[in-house]
Amino acid sequence: MKKYTKLDENIREVLLSASLKKFKKLKLRKNGVYGREKKNILHLLCKYKCFNIIKYLIDKSKALIKSLTKHKNSVLHYSAESGDLRSIIYLLKKEPSLLNTLNQKNQSPLHLASKNAHEDVCIFLIKKGAEVNIQDKYGWAVGHWAAANKMLDLLNFLKTTNYNFSLENNRKENILHCATWSGSITCFEFAFDYCSIHSASKKGTIGIYCKGNWELLAHILDRKYIKPRSIEKCLYSIGTPLEIFKHFNIEARLSEVLAYDRSDILDWMFKSQGLSIGNLYYLIYNSHVPQPKCRKWLVKTWSWEKSKGLLYAYTYGNGAIKKISVGIVRDILGLLVGKIQ
Repeated sequence: MKKYTKLDENIREVLLSASLKKFKKLKLRKNGVYGREKKNILHLLCKYKCFNIIKYLIDKSKALIKSLTKHKNSVLHYSAESGDLRSIIYLLKKEPSLLNTLNQKNQSPLHLASKNAHEDVCIFLIKKGAEVNIQDKYGWAVGHWAAANKMLDLLNFLKTTNYNFSLENNRKENILHCATWSGSITCFEFAFDYCSIHSASKKGTIGIYCKGNWELLAHILDRKYIKPRSIEKCLYSIGTPLEIFKHFNIEARLSEVLAYDRSDILDWMFKSQGLSIGNLYYLIYNSHVPQPKCRKWLVKTWSWEKSKGLLYAYTYGNGAIKKISVGIVRDILGLLVGKIQ
């Protein structure tokens, strides 16, 4: 394992306080590097947004401005990552060639600024001439991060450039997938004009990206951008709330409800459709898929008297149902003692 120099407390204190007076008192090693990535002192100052010290150090030794870390990150990468616009303006004034430098992951300073949601920095870098269509090692471009981080102003600004809104990352995700994942309705509406809602990534259809973003999912269904049937399986797998099923009159399928153990939808179906308790017992206990929530609902819903009659009928029924009677007995006994296994 390679050794690396850790930051001592004095340097850490200077970085956190951004005090030029304290920095001048430091005794720094010549060409000293810190951390696994082998950052020099200027990289650290850019990361911690110490503008006054950055200016002082570059005026004293301009050669530091072109230094790169082990992973080829420049000082501008760290300033963009931290969102320090003052330092970025100063660094580009001193060394304009830093604008489109790429690190080992093929990321430019614009990538890191957009990844960390520094919208003002992104717009400034693009105005200065930053290349917008560069994709990093994972295929992400500035538009992907703008959509994922809900930066609508940046998306609108990209319209004035030559940005290709149809770019896909390595997982075949476009800006519409990213906007859906973010849950932003405004960013979704923007991306909807450029990408097909039926486009599928390696992860799946657009419905998969609605997980947790129920307001956006309701918006998509309400505007009829997509039919519920086309994303039906997604609705169960992402845990769509029962209210959405009710509001949009989505016909729930019992096989999917049981497969994804949705006891809330099962209860709704039972009350609204009058499902047979006998069929439910058979389907749940004869399934190879674990359904703890549905089993608990089934046992809690029915009283001991009704369950006792069913137990008697199933126990002395055909051979296939005899095999599941043990599970029924266990759950009913668990109900009686207040514990469901």
